Amino acid sequence: MKTFIVILSVTLFLLPSLFSIENEVDPAYEYNLTGDGVDLQFKVIKEPIFPISLRNRGLTWGHVTIHVDIDYSGELRDWLVTQASHKDFAKEVESVIGQWKFAPPMWKGKPISIIGAIDINFRSQGDVVSLNISSGIADVIMKYSNPSPIDRIEIVEFDQLDTYPELIKTVKPLVPKRLNAKHRNTVGIFTFYIDTEGYVRLPHIDRIEGKIDIRLLEAAQDALEQWRFNPPTSKGRKVIVAVSQPFVFGENGS
Repeated sequence: MKTFIVILSVTLFLLPSLFSIENEVDPAYEYNLTGDGVDLQFKVIKEPIFPISLRNRGLTWGHVTIHVDIDYSGELRDWLVTQASHKDFAKEVESVIGQWKFAPPMWKGKPISIIGAIDINFRSQGDVVSLNISSGIADVIMKYSNPSPIDRIEIVEFDQLDTYPELIKTVKPLVPKRLNAKHRNTVGIFTFYIDTEGYVRLPHIDRIEGKIDIRLLEAAQDALEQWRFNPPTSKGRKVIVAVSQPFVFGENGS
């Protein structure tokens, strides 16, 4: 049975940690991070590199925000780039993050599952490439790196979408009728992303109305992960959008 994510909406803003690489192969760097009472340790086994094609175009800065889903055992279950100054920076991060090693996230001394945000900033000066994991200089990075909007990755607000994403596949939560009836009219509201292919990514509980059995929330999350939408678009370009979905539990199902 999947362990319920206790703190799904936690975002970990990382303290600055700067390092440079020069003719190194697959270096490993350890981070010990704290945010909202959550302790997270992970090791960068292989770091992303500054794309040569972008350096040749004169870019010296880049930024990526990637959300990671880490379970109570330290397994990296999923990840999604939610912002990137250029899609090639995103590709570099996605090509290596699966090799990073995460320790079980800890909250009040107990292992939990979380979804957190990691900001990765790139800088290139001459032959020296620096990788900075931080959130404090993201605005500066964006000022110095200004590719075409079509090359960027970003979350778009609903009012910027061409049309509302159409739900093309839905799955109902599978829960015992007795358990469902016991928690009648209770509500679990989930937030998730719809990615550029229409898949539900990183669903997490946003808030709860009433006292709900954890098993109901697990069932709702399992069902939600199987939903599929038409890819959201803005000005004809595929984009990512954040969505909230309530699940109302009662005798007739959710």
